[in-house]
Amino acid sequence: MKHFRLKLIVLFLLLFASLTALASIFGRADYFFTQLVLIAIIILLAWQCFYTIDTSHREINKFLFALKYLDASVSFPKQSKNSFQKLYDGLNNAMKELTARAEQKDLQKEWMEHIIQRMPIGVMLIQDKNQILFTNELTLEFLSIPNLKRLDQLESYQKDLVGQILNSPYGHAQKVTLENNKEAELYKVGFQQENKLEILFIHPLDELKGPIEMDAWMKLIRVLTHEIMNSISSISSLASTLHESIKSENLSSDMQLAAESIEKRSQNLIQFTESYRKVSDIRAAQKTWFILSEIVKAQAQFLKADLDSISIGIDTDEKQQIFADQQQIEQVIINLFLNAKIALQKTEKPSIYIKVCQEKTSCHLSFTDNGVGIQAKDQNHIFVPFYTTRSNGKGIGLSLCRQFMHNNNGSISLKESKVGNTTFLLRFKA
Repeated sequence: MKHFRLKLIVLFLLLFASLTALASIFGRADYFFTQLVLIAIIILLAWQCFYTIDTSHREINKFLFALKYLDASVSFPKQSKNSFQKLYDGLNNAMKELTARAEQKDLQKEWMEHIIQRMPIGVMLIQDKNQILFTNELTLEFLSIPNLKRLDQLESYQKDLVGQILNSPYGHAQKVTLENNKEAELYKVGFQQENKLEILFIHPLDELKGPIEMDAWMKLIRVLTHEIMNSISSISSLASTLHESIKSENLSSDMQLAAESIEKRSQNLIQFTESYRKVSDIRAAQKTWFILSEIVKAQAQFLKADLDSISIGIDTDEKQQIFADQQQIEQVIINLFLNAKIALQKTEKPSIYIKVCQEKTSCHLSFTDNGVGIQAKDQNHIFVPFYTTRSNGKGIGLSLCRQFMHNNNGSISLKESKVGNTTFLLRFKA
């Protein structure tokens, strides 16, 4: 920059001297040729001044443009012998620093998006009340929408939700019901007043806790079964050894019965625990495309003897296909049939109604019976492993159904339950 200033000073001094010399001889005929030379020199010096200043402006503008768009490909000449070398060196160093910061920012943004995408809660970033800057996958799946760019586009998928989002107060949870009867809580946070940025958190009340609870229960079951099996196996082995020793020593019959009882009880506990181990060791889904209505009708026919006295109505789209593990979905439907059979034991005109339909980007199967219903106090616990309301039940059926649906990127929920109307809703990605 020092050379740049010195060059301009020299140019201006030469220009001033030339103008002074021209002024002193201007109009004299005997200095006509000298005047032409001075005019040419003045034009050349003026052009050189303009070129020098314009070059610096262009390089600075080039730097500012690169800065605006964080264009790391922009660079300036190195090892140049002209007066701009220090300027170029400074701009190059600034570009390196900006590029490093931009890369760090991009990395932080990538990690942040990676984390938000995997959050067990819906997140949407909105600017100026309408522009959607970011939406995570759980929100897209829960609302059954594509990746929209504007909030008003949501109106086509969830009619009343846009107004509820706009009118939702900051810092307060608001419960909403979607068109597909899903329930959620909205929580909105606003920041950066001038840009009007808002973060919307969507907490699915029924969908969120299902997979999380199920994963937690499965982990707990694995730990418990492992520890219980280790303990019971040792007890069973010791009881067996004790039993043989008592028999060989011809000890009292009471001691023999006690040892035999411990051994049998240990074996029963091993079988009991082993059955629960199966709940937590479900195989991964082997997915194929198949027509859902065919599976429903096939299972109704398979259970015809058990459901003989029950009126079954099936309203399905004969072409509706889903991508899932056929055997696991069959188990879900069979379990719903058998549960409905028990609920319908005291109903005069027992009936089951099944409907399969396409809803936006997902396939829905509703399974309704007119039985006794599920009591309100039990409705929040029916998918919890080993929770049962029947004296001879194990509480595995519905928890297995939820795990099967989770394995196939679907969900199962209790839509409604009262005397005469209990409906389970299965959702599949179409």
